[in-house]
Amino acid sequence: MDTVKHNQRKGLKRYSVPLERNCSLGVVTFQNPRARDYFARIVNISATGIGIASEQGIEPGLIWFKESLYGKKYGVLIWCRLEGLLYRGGIQFIHLTQAEDECFQSKLSKQPGQAPFDPEGDMGMLIASLKERFGREFNGLDASEPRERRIS
Repeated sequence: MDTVKHNQRKGLKRYSVPLERNCSLGVVTFQNPRARDYFARIVNISATGIGIASEQGIEPGLIWFKESLYGKKYGVLIWCRLEGLLYRGGIQFIHLTQAEDECFQSKLSKQPGQAPFDPEGDMGMLIASLKERFGREFNGLDASEPRERRIS
């Protein structure tokens, strides 16, 4: 793998993905929590997350990978913006406890289609718990306006 960029702030290297690798992922959005499915191409990876490209903009939220990705099951979409014809985004890997994982999977299996979750219910409490636990990473992610911008 070739080094793409060295992130001075975190001291991390990101590596390009030499072979095209696509992933199917689900997102429980932070704003009006609901589950949605997306398809993305992985463009780079670091020790703490991945960079993706997608034809659709993805709202900030809790990500679950439909198939384990580099041994990871969950992440948080940190940013997403339009660059050229594709949306680029950054997902930071996170680890859910066994209880959180079981609660999450149980709620997903009972939720019809893309209907919103009860913000006061278990999923809302799980999201609040994750925001508290991963504080800095969640700052501003539940703002009412999506964090997208057009790059000229």
